[in-house]
Amino acid sequence: MQKVLIRLLAGWISLFCAGAFAAQFSVSPVRLDFAAKDKTSSITIANVGDTPLRVALDAKRWAQDAAGEDLYSDTSDLLFFPKQAEIAPHSQRVVRIGLRVPRAANELAYRLYVNEQPPLKSEVGSSQLSMVLSFGVPIFVQPASLSLAAAMDNTQLKKGEFSFRLKNTGNATLRLSSLKSETLKLDQQEFSAWYLLAGTERDYHFPLAHCSPGHHQIDVSFDLHTLSVPLDIAATACK
Repeated sequence: MQKVLIRLLAGWISLFCAGAFAAQFSVSPVRLDFAAKDKTSSITIANVGDTPLRVALDAKRWAQDAAGEDLYSDTSDLLFFPKQAEIAPHSQRVVRIGLRVPRAANELAYRLYVNEQPPLKSEVGSSQLSMVLSFGVPIFVQPASLSLAAAMDNTQLKKGEFSFRLKNTGNATLRLSSLKSETLKLDQQEFSAWYLLAGTERDYHFPLAHCSPGHHQIDVSFDLHTLSVPLDIAATACK
């Protein structure tokens, strides 16, 4: 199973003027996919620190707007237990998760946030800084029949910048993993926006150090899908 150790960069970080640093914790797995036959699933929260860990869980419906930006809203679609837990040092707790809604034509997307709670006053001093962390586990509820499809359009090359629009034309989430072109010497594997939910689109912009006029091919890889797109670059575009 995949694990993620929640440190300074996981989720959002809230600062509290309290005692020592909050306990570290891990969540496994870091993503849940409810296949067509699945009715329940679970995650495991492990306290890998030396002090007690208190967490509160909160579910959010996950959508994306016309520009592909993430939107979150309150939801009661997921049933999960416990909603709060105290985990002893070097121990773990299983959180059971079920569905309250029927499957839709498009995949449903959620995030289940594991929110660390600030330590009690009796557990901390008065002059140190405490940080509490939050991690959102992506949860996807697949439709009865998956259709994976994507398209790239609006490709442009201006002033050394390659831009394009990716569209998820299927009914399930795609996670962007790489963008390559041998002839353009393009090998991009780091993205500020990885996920494209079903039916959404997003614009991407990357610097292009080497420009060569002619016929090229852009290979786009997602977690469960691949896309190859021809790209013709005019000589004037490279000047």
